[in-house]
Amino acid sequence: YGLGWRIDEVNGRKQIHHGGSLNGFKSEFARFPDDKITIIVLTNLNEVVPSEIAVGVAGFYIPAIQKSKDMSLPK
Repeated sequence: YGLGWRIDEVNGRKQIHHGGSLNGFKSEFARFPDDKITIIVLTNLNEVVPSEIAVGVAGFYIPAIQKSKDMSLPK
């Protein structure tokens, strides 16, 4: 944790991220600095988990962090 940002790894890839919520809105700002990609998720549903969405989107561009199911972009 550094200056409000969480610093951890997703499947061995460095992630720096911060999320928040307020009155039905949720957000996640996720950076993968080694891969030079940033994902920002803004939602207006309480039922979603923006951090999971951010990692899922990043998985399209960084195959190393994909979950077990195939989430690759179509060819």
